[in-house]
Amino acid sequence: MHDFEPLLLLFLLVIIDYVVGTIAHSVREGFSSTKMREGLLHKFAYFVVLGVCLIIQGLLNYYDLPYAYGDACFALAFVWICVAEVGSILENAVLINPDLKDGSFMHIFDKREKEDEGDAKSN
Repeated sequence: MHDFEPLLLLFLLVIIDYVVGTIAHSVREGFSSTKMREGLLHKFAYFVVLGVCLIIQGLLNYYDLPYAYGDACFALAFVWICVAEVGSILENAVLINPDLKDGSFMHIFDKREKEDEGDAKSN
């Protein structure tokens, strides 16, 4: 795998999320250019975070500072963004097709509801 392929795959996740989010919002509330701009700015912010992590990584490596985990900064941000994008894609897919909410796979994301039920039972 080439060095640029993970970034290309992340960019693909961002594009998929943007398209699915636009469709979901249009289906639920109608088309809004304001929401589209906000979505694009959120996506841009992800790449700003990755850029800052690359700068930090480069500085730590260049000056040979005693921070042993300088390379982890980018990797952690990258994984965080990928997980956020996948979660957002699934959330928007449920908005487009509410029948997906009842699928066994989507019950992975019912943690908050289970915690709320547990809190209600304990009171």
